[in-house]
This record gives sequence, C-alpha cells and structure tokens, in this order.
Amino acid sequence: MSMASGGGVRSRLRRALLRLGVPRRLLGRPARRWTAALLLLVLAGAAGVVASSGFGSATAGQAPLLVGRPVPAGEARIVAAAALSCPALTPARLAGQLMAASGFDAAARTPAGSGLAGLSDTSWERWKPGVTADRGDHAANVTALAHLTCDLVGQVRQAGVEGDGWLLALGAYHSGLAAVREAGGIPAPAREYVDTVAGYAAWYARQPLAGVDTPTTANGPVGVAPGRGTPATPLPDDYLAAVRAAGTHCPALSPARVAAQLMAASGFNPNLLGADGGQGIAQFTPERWARYAPFARTASPWDPGAAVPALGHTMCSLVDELDGVGKDPYLAALAAFRVGPEAVRQAGGVPENPVVRDYLTLVSTYASYYGADRRLAGPPPPRPSRTPT
Repeated sequence: MSMASGGGVRSRLRRALLRLGVPRRLLGRPARRWTAALLLLVLAGAAGVVASSGFGSATAGQAPLLVGRPVPAGEARIVAAAALSCPALTPARLAGQLMAASGFDAAARTPAGSGLAGLSDTSWERWKPGVTADRGDHAANVTALAHLTCDLVGQVRQAGVEGDGWLLALGAYHSGLAAVREAGGIPAPAREYVDTVAGYAAWYARQPLAGVDTPTTANGPVGVAPGRGTPATPLPDDYLAAVRAAGTHCPALSPARVAAQLMAASGFNPNLLGADGGQGIAQFTPERWARYAPFARTASPWDPGAAVPALGHTMCSLVDELDGVGKDPYLAALAAFRVGPEAVRQAGGVPENPVVRDYLTLVSTYASYYGADRRLAGPPPPRPSRTPT
C-alpha cells in the first residue's frame, strides 16, 4: 500500500469512527486509533463498519453494503419490466441505479441530471421510449435508464474491455466510454459512483419487490430472440400503421415482409438486447443504425416509432446497395441486415452460414403467416414524418 492510499484509508476510518460515536481523544494516536477500530469491528461486525466507511470495490460480491430505500409499490413493476431490457440488468441492479440517482424522488435534481432516473436532458432525448414520452412519466424515465445502460453494456463489450459488463457500463455512464477503454476497466473518477450503485444493488437483491411475483412477467421474449420452432404471433395493433408504411418504401418490400422481419428479430419486443448487440424491436446493431437509419443521431433504435420506419428505409437501401450480388436482392439485403453487407459481398450472395440460413428461413415462414393478415392488405396509410428535434 502506498503512503497516499494508506493515508486515505486512515482518513476514511477516522471519519467513520467519529460518526459512530468513538471519542476523538481515542483517535489522537495511531495505536489508540487502530485499537478503537479493532474494538468497533468486534462489537459491530466487520462487514457493517466496512460498509458504512465506504470500503470495498465494484468487483462482483465485494460492493460496499449500503441500505437503500424500499422501492415504492407504484414503481416496483416498472423496475421489474424495464430490467428485462437486457440480460446484464436485474431488478436489483436497476433499483440500485435509481437509488443512487434520485433516492426514488421524481423531483430530485443534481448537476448531472434530474427526475427519477437522474437523466440529463440529452440522455432523455436520446433514450426516451417514444417520441411522445413525457419527461415526468416514471415508467418512461426508468425504461430510458434501462435502455441507456444496456446500450453501454453493448458498447463496452464491443470495445473488448474485460470485466463485469454492468459495472463497466456504470463506469461509462459516469465517465464516458473512452475513459473506460483507456483505463481497461472502471476509471478512478467513477469508482465511488460504481461502488455506491453496486452496494445498493446488493441490498436490493435481498429485498422483495412489493407487488411483483416474478421479474419475468413482462410480455415478449426475455433476452432471447425467436428461433426455429417459435410460432408467429399476431402483429400488435400499435405497430400496424408503421409496418404498413415501412412495407411500401420499395418494390422489394411488403408489409408482410416487414412484419416477418420484426417477428424474427424480436417477437415484437421493443426492449430486447440481442446476443449480437441488436437493439429493440428491429434489432439494429449500433453500427447499422448509425450507417442506415434516418435521423440516427436524434432517434433511438429502442423506440419502435423510429425503428420500424428505419427498418423499411434500411432494407431498401441494402437492396439497392447489393443489386447484382447474388440471385435475389431481397434475400441478399436480409442477410446483410443480419451479418453486414461486406459479408454478403465476400460470399457473392447469401453466405453459407447456418445462422443466416436459419434466419432467412424463419423470416420466409413468418412472411407467409403475415401475408394472410388482412390488416396488412390494401393501400397503406400516409407515412408519418419524422422531423428531427
């Protein structure tokens, strides 16, 4: 231990002992100070004192033991549902983030942000779960924080930084992805924040969420995309107009094909984070969203109102881009959406990849199902305009 780090430990210990009522006169000399510390550890239990002193690291199982506020009954189901956004999240982890951000106070304000989730205005606009989402809506704020966290989990994974993805995502949330990449882990300025959130999460993991029987009661797949043998489900009415409009972007598309691709991608689950980093109902990867989606900088792939129209635009762009590559431009575009246009060009068409072949078969099967949906027939409704704000 360096002199600097040793001094920091002694200072924190001294403050903790004073807060816990140890007379200042006992702390005047090192021997007395450490005797008092030892006595206090014996009487109160080492874990409790270490927790209240802020010791510990953000590695799994070593977070400081903090005590959070009970999740309000009205927020419990919201937290449980939003935690399904990706496998790295749990209700306890998301509750820990909310506790650290606001103490579950929707009126909270800090230099970093405001509201229940403590989001900055920029983060809210980027991650709100719909164009019309209200800044004061509790569910929208919690969902936005979950989506932001899951996106950061994917980014640190793509950056090749080793460690617990959720803890690294917290570090990136606090200090930025570049700082996490440069540090090869959690940056020093973010350590206290990460420790705090992890400490609260450890506490919430031992508490029941009021009114929630199981964290997997939300509709749709839980972190898993449909696969071979997954039956098609009816297209939800909420997505009907967007799917019909997206299916008219170019002759290669149809509403049935768009619906089939959404079903194969996510089962119409707008909160799904795929194994390859795909996000939301259409499973855009960050790379393909940035490259093809209109208004990519002002809209989110987690917003179905943006992702479904973007899927139609992207597929038609890929059809044009891959014209002459392979026998069927639509199948080539479908494969490119899954594995990238470069892989399709290198293969001279649809790659001989079992994953790609299974995906194309799944979309084709679903397209037959949605082709019989009378709601998808007839003239499409007017396309809603998406003007960047």
